[in-house]
Order: sequence, then C-alpha cells, then structure tokens
Amino acid sequence: MRRVTLIAIIFSSLVFGTNFIFTKQLLPPFDAFGFLFFRSVIGVLSLLAVFTIRRGKLAEFKRLFAREFKRLFVLGLVFYFGCNFIVYFAVPLTLASHVTILQQFGLVSIFLVDVLVMKKIPPRLLWIAAALNTIGMLCIIFPLDLSGNPLLLGDLLAILSVLASTGFSFKLKSASECIPPEYVSLALALFTIVGALPVMLVQLAFGWNDFVVVAVLDPTQWVFLIWLGIGISGIGYWLHTTAYADPEITPEHMGIISNLTIVTGVAISVLFFGEILTWWNWAGIGLILASVYLSQVKERKKAMIKNNHNFKD
Repeated sequence: MRRVTLIAIIFSSLVFGTNFIFTKQLLPPFDAFGFLFFRSVIGVLSLLAVFTIRRGKLAEFKRLFAREFKRLFVLGLVFYFGCNFIVYFAVPLTLASHVTILQQFGLVSIFLVDVLVMKKIPPRLLWIAAALNTIGMLCIIFPLDLSGNPLLLGDLLAILSVLASTGFSFKLKSASECIPPEYVSLALALFTIVGALPVMLVQLAFGWNDFVVVAVLDPTQWVFLIWLGIGISGIGYWLHTTAYADPEITPEHMGIISNLTIVTGVAISVLFFGEILTWWNWAGIGLILASVYLSQVKERKKAMIKNNHNFKD
C-alpha cells in the first residue's frame, strides 16, 4: 500500500469518526442548513486553494463540470444534499455516538438492494452479517418507545438518512468512474451551497439569521467548523475517495476503516464529551463491529488466494 493511501485512510477514519461529535457542538447555534452552507464554503475554499497551486486543475474542473452537469446535479443536490439534511437534522435530537454507529446500517441497506432490486443471492456469511447489523442497530435505539426514549426520533432519522444514502453510494460509484475524485468533491460542496443558500435567505426574511451566528462562534466552535469543512467537504473527502480508488486497497482495508470510524467516534464522544452509553448500546456496538468484519470475510479469502497465486508465480 502506498504511503499516501495509508495517510488518507488514517485521516479519513479520524475525520469521519469526529464528524457527528463535532457537528453536535455546532447544532445549535446553527441549524442544519446554515451548518451545511458554511462547512461547504470552507470545503470549497480548501479545494480551490489546492487547484490554484496545481496548474490546470480549475480549467479542467470547469470543462468536466459542464460536460457532466446533469450527473453531478443529481448526485450533489438531490442525493448528497438531501441525505445530509436528514442526518444533520437528526444530530441535535440524539447522541452523536448513536449517529456515528448507525451509519454502519448502510451494510444492511446495500444488502437489501442486492436481494430485492438486483435479485442477487448473497453468501451465507453476508446474511449473518446483515442479521447481526440489524440486531445491533435495534440495541442502539432501544427502547422502541417514543414516550420512554427521547432519543428514538433522532435515531430513526439517522437510519432514514442511511437508507436514503444507498442511492447516493451507487451514484457516486458511477460518477467516480469518469470524474476524478477531487472534482466530485468540489461539485458536491458547490451543490450543497446551492441547496442551502435559498433556504437560509427565506429564513432570514422570517428573522432567523445563520449569517449572524457564524460571527459569534467561540474559538473552539471555529476549530470544529474548519476541521469539518476541510475534512468532510474539502480536502479530506478528496483523500477519502482517492484512497478507495487505490487498486491495492482490499475489502479488509475498507472494513478496518469502518471499524476505526466507529471506535474513534465512540471513544471521543464518551471520553471527551461526556456521552453515556447503556449496556444495550455497547452490545449493539459489538454486534455492528462483528457484522462489518463478517461482511468482509469472503473478500479477504479471495485476496489471500490471489496473493498466494501471485507469490507462486
């Protein structure tokens, strides 16, 4: 594995692990639209800074953006912005650690697409992984009673965002086959700004002003916002997508990234931000980590067989 790829993997795990924990410190004072807008502005500026240093990048982006506008519009405004709005609307309503863990429910959503839409018959281990993932998810959101569990609504919205993002994953894979990852990252951030700004202007007419909020953030909140802007909407997302494009990246590496994201997010939220998890939650974390591992077993075996053949040759 190349050193650049390894750095990208570690950085991605740290950034995506801190995403919802740091976001929760910004929601409030921001609402979801204001947060997405300013995070994306910082992301765009970080990418433009890189494009300015690397000659020809900005001109190439303009050419590809014009050529692939329809594809990027659907990917960025419909799928990316839409899914982000749901999950960031959910963050203030539950624990940040819950949202971080529940993002792994994507394993089940992709599994359902394979079975119900693609008419594929998954291997036995994947059935077991999907079952463990679902049980783990239920442990996280337990008890299933809105009157007795004030976090349940936020948890359900987080799950809804994961189900909705399944379409985004397929669209992103399709776009990445013909558009370099740095240009996809910039387009997603730009369309997020386009989606959030009109809503913010309407809110401004009714007295809610996110433009004022950004001026009164304390230094810690500014650090969180800049970290997320560069890491989630900007250079970090570019590194993340670039890492997955490395031909040496195996499903084992992908599983490690998923597990590191959970471990990072839970550790930071519990140790530094005082979130308290129940025994049900810890049981759910264990089951979800196991499901991520099992979902990669078959591909790991294939990689080992391939490596053995290459060694013999």
